[in-house]
Amino acid sequence: NRLGTQNVVDACLEGNVAYLVYTSTVAVITREQPSGKDKPWYDGPYPETKARAEKIVCEGHKRSFRDGSHHLKTLVLRLPPVYGELDYVVVPVQIKWAKKMCNTIFKLGPGFQVIYAGNAASVHVRALDALSKDAAVSGRCLVACDDTPVDFTAFLMPLVEGHGIRIFPWPVPYLPMLTLAECTQRIVGVLGRLFPGVQKGQVLKPSTIRYVYGGAWFDDAETRKALDWRPKYSPQEAARMSRSFYDRL
Repeated sequence: NRLGTQNVVDACLEGNVAYLVYTSTVAVITREQPSGKDKPWYDGPYPETKARAEKIVCEGHKRSFRDGSHHLKTLVLRLPPVYGELDYVVVPVQIKWAKKMCNTIFKLGPGFQVIYAGNAASVHVRALDALSKDAAVSGRCLVACDDTPVDFTAFLMPLVEGHGIRIFPWPVPYLPMLTLAECTQRIVGVLGRLFPGVQKGQVLKPSTIRYVYGGAWFDDAETRKALDWRPKYSPQEAARMSRSFYDRL
């Protein structure tokens, strides 16, 4: 994340590319802890390196091109997890685990925000357009969400109906799920030393459990106002277009 982003910024300055819209994540946003220190909503190296990448992009704001003709304008978009066509992580992981659990998905946490891929793309297009017309937008970090239901059942059911999956009506408590994830991670870590292929499998991480159960809600009102943007696709349209992809998994 860090080195690759630095290379992109340098290439923009070298090649006189005037605008850069960088895709980041809401995981970099911090929350205050009882100790008074801020901590990212999602633990681990991913948000840490994305935060460093954001800093590189923001520092690239108003840097002059190599030939001194103009300067670079940048904008960072912080997205929640993305679902829809070509998603092989957010929903497919749920389908995979459901097939191992008698076609049942267990509800985890109070729900969390996601964004449809088509809306994620449209906000990037709108961001580029805004950058080219309003210099005041440059150098900012904005959160982009859409109107997909945050309730776990309301979000997931329309997408997995083609697999005959049902969602267990009662949510799984936080502590048992966190304990299971921590134990699984340790077991995989030990087995991975003997069988490297084990670590390539998708394992539920403790950091993911803490994020899902943490109740992280993000307000994108500032983004909609600054970019004059509204989600291009409604939740119903997003579900309809996504189903054709998820049904084939």
